[in-house]
Amino acid sequence: MLEPEIKRAIAFIDGSNVRYAAKEAFGEEIGNYNPLALAKMVCDENGWQLNGVHFYLGVPDINVTEDGHYAWMKRCSRWRRQGVNVFTRALQHDDTGVAREKGIDVRLALDVMAHHTRGDFDVAIIFSQDQDFTEVVDEIKTASRLQGRWIQVVSAFPHSEQSHNQKGINGTLPVKISASMFDQSLDTPDNRKLRFTPYTDEGGQDRPSAASVPLDALDAGQEPDAQTTRRPYSFTVSGLAGIYLLGAVATLGHMIWETVDPSADFADLSVQLETLAGALTWPEYWLRMFF
Repeated sequence: MLEPEIKRAIAFIDGSNVRYAAKEAFGEEIGNYNPLALAKMVCDENGWQLNGVHFYLGVPDINVTEDGHYAWMKRCSRWRRQGVNVFTRALQHDDTGVAREKGIDVRLALDVMAHHTRGDFDVAIIFSQDQDFTEVVDEIKTASRLQGRWIQVVSAFPHSEQSHNQKGINGTLPVKISASMFDQSLDTPDNRKLRFTPYTDEGGQDRPSAASVPLDALDAGQEPDAQTTRRPYSFTVSGLAGIYLLGAVATLGHMIWETVDPSADFADLSVQLETLAGALTWPEYWLRMFF
């Protein structure tokens, strides 16, 4: 198996696992990290070419905490605009009220295998210490040997002397993220300006990448970006409402000019004014006039 000179890497980030490990390693006061900045930092440190970023997170159920739900969905929407493929699922609460993720690990494992099958990466970086991923690591290694492909599977995780878990996923190359490295990946205004751009070959052709070929872009567990789905609809409704109001005002003016006689007695004038309500159905008014 020939080791490639340029190693294409795709990052698969278990959001909650990384967050928990960072709090344990660096303290509760540690801030939120930016998935793209974190993946880019690890790739730059190891000489890998970042070819895509996938981020997986359980978010608060809107029926449990509306503010918490929308706060996280706002972050996820911003990360999508940066080029990160974000997969979310609502947290499930057990009988004691404890929130737990469901389906996140399965989705991550499926995406790793799908990108491996398509040949999208030489290095799969799984940001997690969850040993449940051991089986997918074994499957990738077995498939790579049968195909004669060079593949490296990495387990990246925040780490310090106070971390209880000192090891990565079994069978992977461990990459330990120090406090100083993690600080560089925080969700700061500068890191929010980052944009993922697929690398190109010398011939100008795009390499296969997770960002250019997203998996299940509107998966059932993924929230659509409100800014991209609501603006066209709102603009159309506002335009139609404006046309209707302009038509009603023009019709009302024409009806007053044609029908209202200020010199009429009060009874006749009140009847004339009642007819002005027809301005609300102005298309019918003009059709009767001309046809």
